[in-house]
Amino acid sequence: MRGEGIFAEQIRELFQVTARRAGLNLERTPLSTAQFRRVGGQQLTLF
Repeated sequence: MRGEGIFAEQIRELFQVTARRAGLNLERTPLSTAQFRRVGGQQLTLF
């Protein structure tokens, strides 16, 4: 389903402006687990 008309266009433009202001359109840096380490040596049992 796609919106059409002037109201749909206004909502689309408002969303784009708000996302740009919030910094949501920026490229993200890749995540790495290299900085994390396990405390202790073994994982504890759940039950």
